[in-house]
Amino acid sequence: MKTQISLKNKIAITLIIMLSSFTLILLVIIHLTSSTAIQKFIYKDIYAKQAEIQNGILMVLDEVNLLYSRMVLNDDFIQVLQNDRLSEEEKQILYTDLMQRVGVNRELFGDVIVYYQQSIYRFDPLKPVKMPEPQFITEVINSKLLLNQGEIVSDFQGNRYLPIGKRMVNFSLGNVTGVATFYLNENVLNDFSSSISEDLGYSFVVADDSYVLTHSNKKFIGATIFDAEMFKLDNLPNYGIRYLNGEKSIIIVNDFAEINKRYGLNWKIVSVISYNTLFRDIFDLNKYILRLGFVMALAAAGISVKISAGITKPINYIIQGLRRFSQSGRKEISKDRGQVLTDELWELEHTYDQMIDRITRLIEKNKVEMENQRKLELYALQVQINPHFLYNTLDAIAWMAKIKKQKDIEQLVIALARFFRISLHKGDKFILVSEEIELIKNFIKIELIRFPNKFQVEYNVADDVTTEKTLKLILQPLVENAIKHGISQLNRPGQIIINIFGHGEDIFFEVIDDGIGFDSPENFLSTNKPLASPEGGYGLRNVNERIKLEYGAECGIIAIESKPGCGTRIRLKIRRRS
Repeated sequence: MKTQISLKNKIAITLIIMLSSFTLILLVIIHLTSSTAIQKFIYKDIYAKQAEIQNGILMVLDEVNLLYSRMVLNDDFIQVLQNDRLSEEEKQILYTDLMQRVGVNRELFGDVIVYYQQSIYRFDPLKPVKMPEPQFITEVINSKLLLNQGEIVSDFQGNRYLPIGKRMVNFSLGNVTGVATFYLNENVLNDFSSSISEDLGYSFVVADDSYVLTHSNKKFIGATIFDAEMFKLDNLPNYGIRYLNGEKSIIIVNDFAEINKRYGLNWKIVSVISYNTLFRDIFDLNKYILRLGFVMALAAAGISVKISAGITKPINYIIQGLRRFSQSGRKEISKDRGQVLTDELWELEHTYDQMIDRITRLIEKNKVEMENQRKLELYALQVQINPHFLYNTLDAIAWMAKIKKQKDIEQLVIALARFFRISLHKGDKFILVSEEIELIKNFIKIELIRFPNKFQVEYNVADDVTTEKTLKLILQPLVENAIKHGISQLNRPGQIIINIFGHGEDIFFEVIDDGIGFDSPENFLSTNKPLASPEGGYGLRNVNERIKLEYGAECGIIAIESKPGCGTRIRLKIRRRS
């Protein structure tokens, strides 16, 4: 006979498996997190600090270029060096005075030595810094690089300097006239490269993969690294794990890409991070997690049994109620329920059914009310347009009758009658596109009587849309706006272009005029603005609201393009209703 496991035991076993699995997954995740923490730390911290170091040193090298520019662009500079009537002592004095005037950062530069026509001039003759080697002078003269790096030199006080040589070129003749050597204070470079905490590690800058330019340990400055292969990594920036002096360390190497590209140098930054220091807290955390996981596994069994009992007890009450429901056809609950939780579950189920019934009724009621409200709003918005136009037309009739006293009044009245016959259209909301065009043509006749020869109208109507139905009176307010606010204020005849075309399931109406134009604010069509807003736009907002109520939020006026003096283009969109 097949043994069946009770629901209570199934839930208990399931919870034990789930809690144990969760604990195991948590331990694995924490372990993986600790192993990937080095990458996160390197990419988000060390690489960022290395980028800061590069930017700082790049600023120093840029300062060399700027100082050189201030020197050679000073007219007195070349005149002093080329003046054969001056003695070498006089040139030295004038050179020192000139360098003081161009502004030399004494904290950054230990000295600025110029080699010009076999003569050497020093900014600080009293500073016992080693003179540039002839070999270095020759290398700079023959080099095509913007800057050339020399070997570290020291003064009698132990201060170290990095010589940076730059060719002095006569731009008019194109020949090399000398060499300017800038002695950079190594302490400034070291200040940039010492941004990493000493407890965590250190950084140093090397040239040509082995020559140390700056280092937190002064004895390495100017030295050549014999085990440079240890610090070589492919696909920079990159990192690797090495043993330095018997200690496990993380080596992070990054190119000074911007410096090397701009000045043709071959500089790299190397950061050395203590592996044990970096992961000490993570190792301790793993120990605590293992202990916690063991405790959680024991607690999972007891908690699972307790939870399963609490879950299955009220479920049994519901099962009993469902069984009686299947027999009686009514929702009932056991009379012997005794537990508050059972009553709450039954009440929840009963209340849920009532709520669903009530929500269904409310939705149906709300749909009916919204539809009625929508119809009333459409009717109200539609009715608002007719008086607005009627007043203007009657005003035109009165003006024509009083001023011109001609038969044009007959044409005006006929056009008006045709306009209202189409616009009323037996109370229908929709008319054919061709009827909307006829309505516009009658409106244009009225306006041309008011403004003789004031404008011309061009119609471009696609054949496939003339028999489509459209919400009526959506084009007339656009044309009225073009005449009233654009064309009427011109001192010349204007032009209006009406384009109607279809695209897929949409129909587009476009009214273009070459009137005075205007600056259209972003909230020009806002429904929150009062209808009598000083900015105007009532007719456009009215049309926009009617279309959105009938066709949806994606339809309506989709573009208003206008600039003062450049005319106006207004485009609206509706859906096809064949």
